Amino acid sequence: MVRRFIFLILAFICGLLIADSRAAERATPIKIGVLTDSWGPTPGVVGLRDGLEKLGHRENKDFVLGVRFNQGDVAALPAAARDLVQQGVDVLFTVNPASAKAAQVATKNIPIVFSGAADPIGLGLIQSFARPGGNITGVTDIDLELDGKRLEVLKEMIPGLISVKISFSIRC
Repeated sequence: MVRRFIFLILAFICGLLIADSRAAERATPIKIGVLTDSWGPTPGVVGLRDGLEKLGHRENKDFVLGVRFNQGDVAALPAAARDLVQQGVDVLFTVNPASAKAAQVATKNIPIVFSGAADPIGLGLIQSFARPGGNITGVTDIDLELDGKRLEVLKEMIPGLISVKISFSIRC
């Protein structure tokens, strides 16, 4: 699942790189602002960089990653997003719903690519899956249609199962 997310995100960013290189030779690399509340590189951030390099794009020549780690401080995300926008990034990449919302508030012009948003419609990130609208798009692992079937399979696996409790927050 993570590989599929990273592939889709890479495809989008590579599209930006290709479109930009066809428009004119860039004297400067594409600036990708990465927004996360983690303490260090996440699999998504590492996968983004490694995937771009595997596709032949060179870090610091074709693209530059400007990562904002907020050491778990979700409240610092809006300021970090504004900082990336002020620095003139070409695209914002976010790794969770909180960072995606912060990026969405920070800009209506710079393209935003999110990953890890469980319910992007419910969070107000996109208008619909068919037409996200605005300057934001991304990948999600939501599949509400399968939730009922998953519970059926769980009941078959555990005979006598009466109830299941699931703790989940779309805001995390």
